[in-house]
Amino acid sequence: AVWGATAGGGAGVGEAADFEGSFCDPPNASVDFWVEAYQRGLERHGGDPLTGRKLARLFGQAAIPDPEFTVVQRADRTGEAKTLPYSTIEATRDAIVSQGFASDEEVDAALRGLAAFADDPQPIFVLPLLFQCWARLLPTSVGSATRPDRCRGGPPLDPGALLVVGQVVP
Repeated sequence: AVWGATAGGGAGVGEAADFEGSFCDPPNASVDFWVEAYQRGLERHGGDPLTGRKLARLFGQAAIPDPEFTVVQRADRTGEAKTLPYSTIEATRDAIVSQGFASDEEVDAALRGLAAFADDPQPIFVLPLLFQCWARLLPTSVGSATRPDRCRGGPPLDPGALLVVGQVVP
């Protein structure tokens, strides 16, 4: 759907995470709790925590030709990024407990551990892999509204599976 609406010379762009790429060193049980709770919650609601690694294939299935991609991964010892697990668990606490992923006491323990983790400058925290994928639609010739057949058709990308789907015009 997005690709079909893209003007000649425009681009289809997507970004999605791969949560199995997230870790910390040394290992931390509270960070592991965050990774597991997030993935289980996402799956419970029809999401896929591994969409990132599938993104180029999804572009192909949507008949977007020759997508390019790159992988970005952030690592931090200090700063706001290290608070992401805490804020995620805090914001999704009710769902974690109501869906039976963990008890209130387990969430409290994880939050205490995540607060200590965020304050400790020694552990390295590596965020999920972010796959970024894009494809540019070649401009059509002057006076021609047709596009190459390879640029049309196919199932649309599921925008719920992507963090960002959009159109860029030059």
